Formats: sequence, C-alpha cells, structure tokens
Amino acid sequence: MVSLNINFNKIKINLDKKNFDIKNLRLVLVVLICFLVLWLAIIAQSDSKKSDEIIPIAVVVTTTEPKQILPNGDFSQEVLDPVVKPYSVLNEENYVTFSDGVSSEFAILVDLENETVIAGKNIHRACYPASLTKILAVYTALQLAEKHDISLEETVTLPEEIFPLANAQDASMAGFLPDETVRLIDLLYGAILPSGADATAGIAYFFCSEAGGVQLAEQDFSELMNDYAEELGAKNSNFITTSGLHDISHYSTVYD
Repeated sequence: MVSLNINFNKIKINLDKKNFDIKNLRLVLVVLICFLVLWLAIIAQSDSKKSDEIIPIAVVVTTTEPKQILPNGDFSQEVLDPVVKPYSVLNEENYVTFSDGVSSEFAILVDLENETVIAGKNIHRACYPASLTKILAVYTALQLAEKHDISLEETVTLPEEIFPLANAQDASMAGFLPDETVRLIDLLYGAILPSGADATAGIAYFFCSEAGGVQLAEQDFSELMNDYAEELGAKNSNFITTSGLHDISHYSTVYD
C-alpha cells in the first residue's frame, strides 16, 4: 500500500482577487499530476507481477492425453497410434512435420483439392475435441432432420434438468431457459454461434426424448453422432457427449 501525504498548509496560495498567484497554482497542479502518475505506475507494476503468477490452464489441458478404455473399465496406456486403420481418403503417408514454431501438440494442414496432407503433427494421436464436438452434433441433427423429414421450425420444451447439469460443469451457455419452448433451428444456432451446451443438450432431447431423460437422450444422440462420424471417415474418434465437455473417453484426432 502506497500512502501519499501532502501538507497543503505548507503551500500558500493567495486567493485574493487582486493578488491571485498563478505560479503557485501551477506548481500545485504539477505536483499533484506527478504524484498521480507515480501512483498509477506503482499499481500497474503490482498488477503485472500478479498476472505473471497466473497458470496458463489451456496449455496444461492440451498436454493431457486420453487413454483407451479396457473391457473392465480400467485405463490402459496413452493412445499413441490409431485404434483402427485410418479411413483411406487422404494420401497422408508422406507429409512434412510442423516445425517447433507450432506450439500445439496436434496440427494438420490439408490440400482439399488434391486430398493430400501437406504438413502434420501427431495427426493420428488421440486428443480432446472440446467444443468442436458441437459441429458434429449440429451435423447429426441436420442429417436426422432431412432423413425423417423434420422441419427446423419444429419445437421442443427444454427440461429444467438440462441447466443444473451444464452449470455444474461451468459450460458455455446460449441463454435458453428452463421449460422454454424452442425451435430446432434456434437450438442449432445456439450450438454453433455461442457454443451453448444448453443448446446441444436440447438438440439431443429433441431427437431422443423417448430415451427417458436428458442424460439418456444425450447418450443415445451421442451414439448417432458416432455413427455419422464413422460414416464420414472418422475412425479414431469416440463421442459420448453432445457438448464436448471434458471426459477421458471423449476424443478424436486432427486427421479425423
């Protein structure tokens, strides 16, 4: 704590209209401005030191690797290789490895026109897709809507159960409310634009409410997501949620 003590009694300013001392007034203002600048500089330096102590959580999270699940439920060694042979769409056998300048553990650069991997880094190694999962959730919803001739204007009433589950995990939310009746198209926008976990849970409930609750609907919809992912060629991915909230069994690869 910095204490600034100014004895104004020692600074005599004659406020008489005839003898107003402009020089003294300017001196007082200069002194006050100097103290103010010094005080702000000290505060800024203090805040800078505090910010240096913040742990970069995102960096720590991205270095964690998911594990394969054994039949008995235990976790085995880190997933370093593809679980199955990659889908043979891209000619990924020969590609340049990214330089050390790429800080991410996982990266890929693809020439879509020639269907060739130009450069990569751990392209078949399992990693956590996080909110990129929502892209697949929306894709699955659009495929199901087309397949079953469901209008995007159809509505669903969002169960109150959705919100405590999402809030408990500090998930990003689109802003829907418990018991609100929402159109499917609004849920799709809520998933893609603000990355709302309430929106993806609502999508799952829209299509799989017959499962008997929000969590069961999410499980059933995730299985549909896995089916579409495999159909698209994502052979080394496993999705168990619609939102991508962290789970060691929820993973993909940059190649997928």
